Amino acid sequence: MKLKATKMRLYNLVLAHYPDVPPIRQTEFTKVPYSRSWWLSFDRPGGSCEVYFSTLYGKPMLLFCGASSHEATEIETAELKKYNLLEGEKTDES
Repeated sequence: MKLKATKMRLYNLVLAHYPDVPPIRQTEFTKVPYSRSWWLSFDRPGGSCEVYFSTLYGKPMLLFCGASSHEATEIETAELKKYNLLEGEKTDES
């Protein structure tokens, strides 16, 4: 399973799990060079936050790192398909 991401697709996935994320224009999208890992950075009251999207032990994960909390969430294949985050997958919108 190979992941892919754009800022909009990753933002929509993150928003589904963390509804208090600021508007997309207030987030910064970064891709790790030579890797299939990405993250969104943004500021919230109380400090800055980052949400990492990558695989961990072969499972797609969202890793939320905030000023006072850290959380890992496994992402199901159906959700990856819904947000078009799997390389080689065709969706209705593509």
